[in-house]
Amino acid sequence: MSPSTSSKELSGLRAVVTGSSSGIGRAIALAFAEGGADVIIHCRKSLSAAEEVARLAQVRGVHAYVLQADVSAPPECDRLVQAAWEKLGAVDIWVNNAGADVLTGPAAGWSFERKLEELWRVDVAASMRLARLAGARMKQRGSGVILNMGWDGAEQGMAGDSGELF
Repeated sequence: MSPSTSSKELSGLRAVVTGSSSGIGRAIALAFAEGGADVIIHCRKSLSAAEEVARLAQVRGVHAYVLQADVSAPPECDRLVQAAWEKLGAVDIWVNNAGADVLTGPAAGWSFERKLEELWRVDVAASMRLARLAGARMKQRGSGVILNMGWDGAEQGMAGDSGELF
């Protein structure tokens, strides 16, 4: 859906986008809002950035909420799903977009093993846990969609240890 879409084909739907305080997740959340869906903006640390995305979504005439959770911890995944349902009443679309950044910042200097563990906890285990938790609720309701995002380098790879991680 392009940002210039004027129709509200998602009106009445409720979406959660993990890792949506910046980057691709931000763009996905704003596209849902542009389409008319109420949206939950999720962040781990960047609360002010998430609040800005929520404000931009609200300008598009939808309800937008911010939920903060470190999805690398299973209890935080459980809390995130519970809070999403409490805020929205139900969720129609769940997007597992959150991913660990092990290529830049302090994590770039981590050992291969530590990077792999972080990727496993966030990109794999959290996505699976969130999908199972959200999916169970959607199944009980009789409808819902779960989208799991991946990294474009997974097929092509990249040079060095980091490429092996994906």
